[in-house]
Amino acid sequence: MSPMMQRYMKSQTTSSASDSAFAIGSRNQAILEINPKHSVIKALKEMMEKSPDSSETEDMVMMIYETAALIGGYTIEDPGDFAKRVTKLMEFQADAGGSAPDTQDAEVVG
Repeated sequence: MSPMMQRYMKSQTTSSASDSAFAIGSRNQAILEINPKHSVIKALKEMMEKSPDSSETEDMVMMIYETAALIGGYTIEDPGDFAKRVTKLMEFQADAGGSAPDTQDAEVVG
């Protein structure tokens, strides 16, 4: 069942009993597939090895997760936090004087 259909069905439930039944029985479990050869995942692995508890590592993990959720059609918990992480990433790119990341090996999944 698509995320949009899940939201529609949930909005149609009227009693808390039917809402609970829907929550338990009919939602699909989303699966996040990770390509270990992708440059972003390689960078995350390096960050986890060097400083697993840093805020930058946590931001990277959340960016990957939330981006995948958005691509999959799901909503994210806090769009404001997501926007802050995106802004921080753009500021870092601007400060580093770097160009846009190499997207040659990136895949768009829709």
